[in-house]
Amino acid sequence: MRICFYDLETTALRASFGQLLCGVVGEYNSAQPELPVLSTFTLADFSTPVGRCNDKQLAEDIAGTLEEFDLVIGYNSVMFDKRFLDTRLAKYGLPGCVLKRHKDLLYVMRSKFLLQSNSLENAARFLFGETVKTKLSLDLWRLAHAGSLEAYTEVIEHCKMDVVELARVWERVKSVAGDL
Repeated sequence: MRICFYDLETTALRASFGQLLCGVVGEYNSAQPELPVLSTFTLADFSTPVGRCNDKQLAEDIAGTLEEFDLVIGYNSVMFDKRFLDTRLAKYGLPGCVLKRHKDLLYVMRSKFLLQSNSLENAARFLFGETVKTKLSLDLWRLAHAGSLEAYTEVIEHCKMDVVELARVWERVKSVAGDL
């Protein structure tokens, strides 16, 4: 069974207004379960304003890759990432992303544990005492969308670390996650 973890970074919380900035898909690595093999997807043309506003190829590439896996794992991916991706695909007249199996670890954390907060960061702090997630300011997000390559690179690195954190949490909670 091929398993992957994924995360998207976007310019807004609504896909009818915002767009994809990047996505990371990390394939489960049985030799090192907490270190998935990362594939990073970025905007095809970040150098121009028009290119930064065209996420069609990015959406297609992410969806095509996710569809290759038997199990896709995300965090808040049912209510956000998957819906955002499908909305962007629909914008371009493309079919939605069809996943064979989709597990959202947010629901695992909510249903199997009683934490003060169900964020991925808090779940990692509870399980490991620390987190590998990074913090990004709202200004940095705006700078990335406005064309700052330095800010965009930080957003991409942030997305990668979210996927690594997701793999770490999955490895710790998969025994109670149910229905694999």
